[in-house]
Amino acid sequence: MVPALQASTYGRFSYAKQQSSLFLSPGDQLRISLDFPHFDETLQYTGRGAAPNNYLAQWLWRFIYGLGNAQGPYRQFPTAATPLDLQQRANAFRQQQQTYLTTYAQTHPLPAAFHRDAALHIDLD
Repeated sequence: MVPALQASTYGRFSYAKQQSSLFLSPGDQLRISLDFPHFDETLQYTGRGAAPNNYLAQWLWRFIYGLGNAQGPYRQFPTAATPLDLQQRANAFRQQQQTYLTTYAQTHPLPAAFHRDAALHIDLD
């Protein structure tokens, strides 16, 4: 718990050269569990404020660091790819992320500001 926190904000959790994004709101009481050798794929939050933080941890694992890393729009793409090929791949990757956010939000209550920010991040990235 961060007693002086007056408004929701983003932050970082770092430990021994590993890190993850956080979304903190006043009154949150997060607990973190993980298997350190498998940091990204096992990072899990419980307690008040867990839903947006679990989304962030799972999103980072799926689309940036782990599972979906090879699915990124510019990764493992033939060097002869055309601009249209890259655009189609980027659009498909963005759609995967939007679908993941929508599906996650249907079963995990996300603060409206967080949901809006996450959707905007997907569109702008």
